[in-house]
Amino acid sequence: MVALMDLLFSPTSKVLNRWFETDVLKAAIAADATVGSMASINSVGSGYVLLHHVMGQTDGERNVWSHVEGGMGSVSLAISRAARELGVHILTNAEVHMCSSTKQVGGSGFFHGYRYFFPTLCFRLHNYS
Repeated sequence: MVALMDLLFSPTSKVLNRWFETDVLKAAIAADATVGSMASINSVGSGYVLLHHVMGQTDGERNVWSHVEGGMGSVSLAISRAARELGVHILTNAEVHMCSSTKQVGGSGFFHGYRYFFPTLCFRLHNYS
């Protein structure tokens, strides 16, 4: 189990250095760790991307690539539609000024001058601001 966790959370460079000796072979395999991830092979967690691309399959066939009709944005759209059908309120492009929580699950936040209270608060932050 420790080896699996190490693979999932380690940088690809660490994984490749552990298992392979030649730089040419490491470079060839490393390409699978960078496809679509916008991350370096030195990024923490990029080992998971490598595992996903090397071990993944489509419709039971290994080494077969599939593409989502409408692009990956259509996946996000489908997830948001399903969430909204369940009553989830989604805020996008909202600048978060403060989030706080109590010992219970939930919290509150200030978004664009309004304070919101949530029984469950999930958010995604990125560094593109």
